[in-house]
Amino acid sequence: MKGWLTTLWYGNPDTTNVPVKKEKKERVEVRNQYQVQASVNERVKAYRTKAGYQEHLAKKAKKEAQECMCQKKPDKAKASRLLKKSKMHERNAMMMHKQADNLEQTSMVLDSAAINADMAHVLQDGLATGQQMMQEINVDDVVDVTDEWAGLTDDVMEMGRALSEPLNLGMEDPEWEDEIEAELDEMTKGVSLEKIHTLTHAMPSVPTHTIKKQHTKTVLEEQIN
Repeated sequence: MKGWLTTLWYGNPDTTNVPVKKEKKERVEVRNQYQVQASVNERVKAYRTKAGYQEHLAKKAKKEAQECMCQKKPDKAKASRLLKKSKMHERNAMMMHKQADNLEQTSMVLDSAAINADMAHVLQDGLATGQQMMQEINVDDVVDVTDEWAGLTDDVMEMGRALSEPLNLGMEDPEWEDEIEAELDEMTKGVSLEKIHTLTHAMPSVPTHTIKKQHTKTVLEEQIN
């Protein structure tokens, strides 16, 4: 609102001395290269079109010359003029094709130059950004951070080892060692005697009477008898 009233009262401000933010020179050059390349490509198309039209006129003139010579009364002079006209159109078409070829080569060179310039500008911008980032980071701070991380890692590993050790919780008493060993020995002897007793009763008794030999006939012997 204030700006509108100022313009209405004092008129349009003078902007001749106002600094205008300009693009980087390199960016402008790259953009101009692409504009020139687009213009060259348009000219190539135009030259090809004109060359095609000249070829069409050359064929037309040559056809008319043939018609003049195929009449009952051939007009050699007119046919000669038409052939000269056809040759002129052919020459113009050839020149335009060559010019278009030269422009195409120019376009390819400009394309390569634009790509190289764009790549160089990207590298420059990346380098400037990287340098600015490195200026914002202090190398000593990075070293301190890595040292602190190393110390923190050692503390965490030590804590993990401590927590993984078996807990005592009052179950360890040096005075119990002899009593526990004696009880274990008694348990071992009791288990051994129990196993011997079990194995003795599980074995079959030896027979004391005479075992009679039984004679069994096979099926074949009974059939023979």
